[in-house]
Amino acid sequence: MNYSDYSNSSYHSHVDTLLDRNSYVRDNVLNWMQEAGFRRSIVDSLITNQERSHMIGSQGISLGTTSNQNHPSKVSLEEIFKCFICYSKLNNPHMCPHCSKLCCGPCIRKWLTEQKAQCPHCRTSLRVSQLVNCRFVSEISNVLESIPLKKEDEGDLCPEHQSKLSYFCSTCEVPVCSDCAMFGQKHKSHEFEQITKRYDRHVEMIKSGATSLNNRLKLLKSQMVGVEETIEKVTRSKEERSHELVTAVDQMSQRLELELKSKLLELLSHKGLLSDEIEFLENMRTEIERQIKETPKSLLIQKSSELVKMITDINDKPLNSIDTKSISHEFASEVVPAYSGSVFCLKPFSVLRQHSEVVYSDLFHMNGIVWRLKVYPNGNGVAKGTYISVFLEMVKGLQESSKYEYRVELINQKNSNVLVMREFASEFESGECWGYNRFFKIDLLEKEGYLIPVSYTHLRAHETGRNLVCRLL
Repeated sequence: MNYSDYSNSSYHSHVDTLLDRNSYVRDNVLNWMQEAGFRRSIVDSLITNQERSHMIGSQGISLGTTSNQNHPSKVSLEEIFKCFICYSKLNNPHMCPHCSKLCCGPCIRKWLTEQKAQCPHCRTSLRVSQLVNCRFVSEISNVLESIPLKKEDEGDLCPEHQSKLSYFCSTCEVPVCSDCAMFGQKHKSHEFEQITKRYDRHVEMIKSGATSLNNRLKLLKSQMVGVEETIEKVTRSKEERSHELVTAVDQMSQRLELELKSKLLELLSHKGLLSDEIEFLENMRTEIERQIKETPKSLLIQKSSELVKMITDINDKPLNSIDTKSISHEFASEVVPAYSGSVFCLKPFSVLRQHSEVVYSDLFHMNGIVWRLKVYPNGNGVAKGTYISVFLEMVKGLQESSKYEYRVELINQKNSNVLVMREFASEFESGECWGYNRFFKIDLLEKEGYLIPVSYTHLRAHETGRNLVCRLL
């Protein structure tokens, strides 16, 4: 805003009168305005009306701005017209004749009468009578208040004096007003600083912390992008595997259909042959019955030998050899792997039953996992003496437990189609056993053909033993 915005004849006349009346005041006011940051041309404009009129038309000042070119000191308007004691608006402004600093009349009188008889700014000896009354400063301040400027936040008020908290007590780490700082007993001999300076430091500290937060935010956003990309990759990979599974299932289904067609073609061929022969025999039987019923007795007697011969020829004709067992009704599963197995023969079983608490089979390796059978010939626990007990032990396996399906068969020595089978699924981990205490009754082993007699020579006696065969699948 230009100096001309707030110039008027009465105002300038009053200022000129004050300056002409007391050259001492004039000199100090000019010094003060220069220190406050006014341009030299504006200071000179207060000397004479002629020069002021000239400057009004050609020069302007920007009070309270932050331009580095116009105001190197960056002194705001509010700072210029502020008491250096209470840091509030000047009330009855007075000036120290030594340092030219402006302050409120009540503030400086209270300081000089209650504290020390020296200027609180320059520390020079000072009496109340030496203070320079600067009434024109109030008028300048009032005129400038009409100029719309952005005001600073007044902040909180002192609860004791209801004054603005303008200082910060570094000793107590609390904000205080000017009365508390200069006259309060609680803060006597403490160190103070302007609250704005402390505020600026805290703002810088917060901004510094905010910078680290920004860095952290950037890092988190970068990680978020990585996670989203990984999610996209995982989803795409899952879709690819799903497509592979669908394709694999379709191919397995096609192979299953082809195998079914092959088996059905063979079975339907056998069925066709059987159907033809059945139809021929039924027709033959129907024809014979008709001949018996409709042919006269004399003629039937003559044809009987011919009919008997035809029946005999048909009966002597061998039947079509159709072995349906050669066509398995089972289909190989491509999802569930086939059992891998091993045979464990306990011999001589009778000796093992008497002298061995437990018998182990040879190790059985399958897909990197080591298994073995753990057999109690005379039973284990509550089944001891009554049942043979059979367990499956994982000797070495994966680190985590997994579920496995297993089947243990007791092979019949007389009829290979007959066997005892136990099938189950259990959670195994290394060193763990699962099985059956009551696998099969011992007294039924020989009766039902699961033991075969063998000749066994002992060092002290000759006896007959038995062999028992178990198969792990």
